[in-house]
Amino acid sequence: MKLSLQLTFKFLVKAPLQSLLIIFTMLAGIASLLFMTTIYSSLSKTIDDTISNSLYHVLVAKPQTASIKELHYNEEHLNWINSNEEVKTAFYGKTYNQSFIYQGKEIFLDLTIGESEEIYNYYEITKIVEGKMPKENEIIIPEAVRKQYNIKLPATVTYKLSAYFSKEITISGSYLLQDQFLKYVNALGTYQSVTNKELSSFTFRGLYIKLNDTDNLSSYLTKHHEYFKDSQLHTNSLLDTNTTYKFIKKTQNLVLITIQLFIALAIFMISSSVISYSIKEKRQQIGVLKALGYQQKYLTRTFIIQSYLLGVIASILGYLLTKGGLRFLRYIMRDPQGRPRLIITINEKLYIISFFTVFLTIMLATLNSLRKANISSTTELLKE
Repeated sequence: MKLSLQLTFKFLVKAPLQSLLIIFTMLAGIASLLFMTTIYSSLSKTIDDTISNSLYHVLVAKPQTASIKELHYNEEHLNWINSNEEVKTAFYGKTYNQSFIYQGKEIFLDLTIGESEEIYNYYEITKIVEGKMPKENEIIIPEAVRKQYNIKLPATVTYKLSAYFSKEITISGSYLLQDQFLKYVNALGTYQSVTNKELSSFTFRGLYIKLNDTDNLSSYLTKHHEYFKDSQLHTNSLLDTNTTYKFIKKTQNLVLITIQLFIALAIFMISSSVISYSIKEKRQQIGVLKALGYQQKYLTRTFIIQSYLLGVIASILGYLLTKGGLRFLRYIMRDPQGRPRLIITINEKLYIISFFTVFLTIMLATLNSLRKANISSTTELLKE
């Protein structure tokens, strides 16, 4: 090993340009792989969050086989759910898939109501464009609907809550979400807007739960199922019931693996050429060393150690370069209010995966170059 290390440092010192060329190749490979996978993972996370924000993460409801499919408000259940650190917010909700009459015109718009104003936090209503936030007996509608039908606020409309029952409701304002892509587009309000009943006698479709991060869904469900195991309620989760969401997640993982494989293949081809050139330039030196009695295994080990040392240097530089590049990208990708359009963070797991992918690729490229270089024949080496 000592002999191989000595030869490695000798080759590195005597051919600095070749060493820098190999480092640059590895650096470009690690940086591009880490940069591409980080950007794609950040985009996937943004898409994932956007889609999951438009869906419930967990829904507690009566089973489909139950004769009465709606449930009553249970404060104990709600308090327990909100006590979990994984939970962002929760509310009892119900949606009326109906329409309302405004100035003689029927406008189709579903109405979702909750047991309290927590419904507005659940759907992240951050901005009222026209009018004001609703009181207990008022609702808000999407700004796009207000503009489309030129609704003057506040407006009293007749909402068809069923085929046989309608109620006059006041629209107090219109909301605009920060990101409208795949976000909620229903009218929103509390249960007082549709009934004069007490909360204890009103029934809801289910208990909607939103988590801080969908990555924590499995850990939360373990505790959730344990708590509700003796109840007659059924739990649906985002991962269990939404096939589109699961398909998107699988597609994202497949695309990420494909990106990594294509970049690794490109690195292998380029590295093989660079390392082959480096070995070719040292063929006479290798021939002299073999004539002096150096064994083939020591020479092979020498080039593997060389690739390893240069790979470590390139990995550190690649990490720093990528971190700087992503920081600059975060700085320039901002909306008019100065907020980042894309949350970009270097995942240490992705860096480790990128490092080992490039490292294994470089090792394979080194072995492939040694095989092609044919350094086993001392006579042939000394003739050159």
